[in-house]
Amino acid sequence: MIGLIAQNNMCRTTLLEILSPLGITVYAPEDTYDMVLMTDESEPDWPTAPVLTLGITDPRAKWHCDTPIRPADLYHRTAQILGTLQNRITFENTAFSFRRTNRILTDRQTGEDIMLTEKESDLLAALAGALPQSLSKEDLLKIVWNYSPDTETHTVESHIYLLRQKLGNRADSLIQSTTSGYILVKD
Repeated sequence: MIGLIAQNNMCRTTLLEILSPLGITVYAPEDTYDMVLMTDESEPDWPTAPVLTLGITDPRAKWHCDTPIRPADLYHRTAQILGTLQNRITFENTAFSFRRTNRILTDRQTGEDIMLTEKESDLLAALAGALPQSLSKEDLLKIVWNYSPDTETHTVESHIYLLRQKLGNRADSLIQSTTSGYILVKD
């Protein structure tokens, strides 16, 4: 979960549209703040949420963005923050278990531990954080490699290919291509 405090709630719909590809939903606490955005459907625990402020200052804020801010910049800054928070993410499905802290992907059928490179681990963490949505190549380039969205490179495809090679015939049990990008398989 990430909390966002903005100057007013008139931009709530716009912000939600900008950030929705990251899986963010809106929760607005009564009489407290204009807006809190979070990445799951549970009731937020506001006092412990990392806070991003937009255009105002708050002593509890860990991150701040000056306004005016371009929508793309807000999206990428929020994605970057979520990526930082995902260091603790563990992803599991019936085929694999991923522990980000030690960069290990475990084949749950065989018990084999597959060591991941730092970028493979970052890639899986970004995809896990976006669930249930997919991330585009451009999103992954920004979140994992901090590249500009218009950068022409095959970095994402190359890393996905190499990761799939490590997984062999079970690769489709972890990661799949979609029309808009890539997604982890969640059962």
